[in-house]
Amino acid sequence: MCGIGTDQTIPLEALPLRSESVLTLVDGDGVIRYSSASAERVLEHDQDELVGEHVTERAHPDDRPRVSEMVQALTGEKEQADRSVEYRYEKGDGTYERVESVGSPQPTDEGLYLITTRDVTGQAVTDRDAEAREEFDEFTKVVSHDLRNPLNVASGHVELLYEDVAEQNEDYRQRLRKVMYAHDRMEALIENLLTLARSGGEVDAAEWIAFDSLCQRCWQNVSTANAELVVEFDGEVRADASRLQQIVENLVRNAVEHGGEDVTVTIGETDDGFYVADDGAGIPDEMKDRVFQNGFSTLSDGTGFGLAIVSEIADAHGWEVEVTVSQGGGARFEIAGVERR
Repeated sequence: MCGIGTDQTIPLEALPLRSESVLTLVDGDGVIRYSSASAERVLEHDQDELVGEHVTERAHPDDRPRVSEMVQALTGEKEQADRSVEYRYEKGDGTYERVESVGSPQPTDEGLYLITTRDVTGQAVTDRDAEAREEFDEFTKVVSHDLRNPLNVASGHVELLYEDVAEQNEDYRQRLRKVMYAHDRMEALIENLLTLARSGGEVDAAEWIAFDSLCQRCWQNVSTANAELVVEFDGEVRADASRLQQIVENLVRNAVEHGGEDVTVTIGETDDGFYVADDGAGIPDEMKDRVFQNGFSTLSDGTGFGLAIVSEIADAHGWEVEVTVSQGGGARFEIAGVERR
């Protein structure tokens, strides 16, 4: 894959379109005139089903006034209103889940306004320390709102432009793909920053977890190509389940990204914890002290936060992380201090 700013052609199949958000075009009255195909996956409604409805139609009745105010903010009818709103949305099965919609005040040539909507269910974070929570909320507000919102707007406009020129000019198509790839990289960085911010501090209630089953789930959640997983751990560990899953997924992802498509990843037990090892090229000695630093990556398209997140979550559990050499000459990450049975 070539980097941003090069003159090389990026393979189209290597840069998938963003699909975690629904793009909607509404008129000045808030009536939906266009909805992207991702509505079926994200909102559980066919895109054509939404066209012609008012943008507040499927919002929870108590939340409709705020959604309406967002539209008024886009059209300029209500200058003090927020152009982004989080509310409850009725999915296809009749249940409500939380979504966030962000609107762009710049209308299209047809006088339509772009609204980007994504599912934010389950993203609320609980913090026991009031002062730490205030600082945390301020940080996540800057990252999630001030950075992500303009990114969503930019991505939405680029996707609409891509649809217009996709069959007309291959050169423009490739250039737009590069922009879309850059947007995806920025989104990945934002997600990693938020995860890193949430990974420290106290862990939630620990529980006994079947480690083999957790490893298998983690493997399914990571793009592993032709890599092979070997789990040599038949017991249980005591940990915060969601955070332990983040550790294993990040270590597996790191092994596949650096070890190659055919790498073998082995997860096994030690006297006081577990390890994740691979048979790839390994980590040079001069880099072992830097791999857990925020932003450090040997890959041109790496975010440099995966192993930093591993370290933060381990610290929150009272564990220790060490990188050594595996039997196959690759990297081996050992997590020590883990309660197991």
